[in-house]
Amino acid sequence: MTRLGKRTLIGIIFVPILLFIYYLGGLTLQIFVSLLTILGVREFVIILKKKGINIHFIPVLVASLIINWFMYFFNFNNIIFLYIGFCILIISYDIFSNNINQASERAAYSMFILIYIPLLLEFIYLLRQLENGRFLLIFLVILVWITDTGAYFVGVKCGKHSNIFKSSKKKSVEGFIGGFVTAFIFTYIGAILIYQIWNFRFSWNDIFAYTVIVGIFGQVGDLMESILKRDFNIKDFSNLLSEHGGILDRFDSIMTSAPLLYCYFTIIR
Repeated sequence: MTRLGKRTLIGIIFVPILLFIYYLGGLTLQIFVSLLTILGVREFVIILKKKGINIHFIPVLVASLIINWFMYFFNFNNIIFLYIGFCILIISYDIFSNNINQASERAAYSMFILIYIPLLLEFIYLLRQLENGRFLLIFLVILVWITDTGAYFVGVKCGKHSNIFKSSKKKSVEGFIGGFVTAFIFTYIGAILIYQIWNFRFSWNDIFAYTVIVGIFGQVGDLMESILKRDFNIKDFSNLLSEHGGILDRFDSIMTSAPLLYCYFTIIR
């Protein structure tokens, strides 16, 4: 089977499952987010180990899951104090370790993991729990997929300026702009369809927010992931999803879009 065939088959199998989990929300979605956290932390730790940096996997994983479930029970309140506490504990862990080499690298990567993986992923659940969160989350996920596809095809057909984004030689300015335009077009079309079918209205401010967050910051999330992969000299974080890469490869845009969209609907709107 060709690479495109494998990607398509995996998409056909997993997309309906993902959308159903997002539709259900609640505890089912929270357990799913925790599973993503476990797999994401594992991917990151394995890559670090290949680079010669051995962080304390179990303490970081336990702290990550506690962050997940703390946000599940108490929302986003006081999470900064929990995070600071975990950072101190993880750094202090080396006091009792026989290996103090690379202590600063372990501490830095551990603190980064606690923000990048459990904290950002948990906003998938928090966004779903908002009023009309079912529409907000599913619309976001579909829009991210469509934007990524639009950016890819515009980049392939029209991409000429690929030296701007140093993090990824495959990303072109034309592809980035194509992704943004795709985000706007399908946000507008999606808003009309959602109103006609479910009588849920998106304002022009909502359409603008989705366009900017997905069309710009969603793609920035993908570029951020590319920076990490270039630093680690890898193509993907894992082959868990075959041609789609690993969990961190597939959820990079969601991990930057969901927190910003949550902030928009809870603070700005």
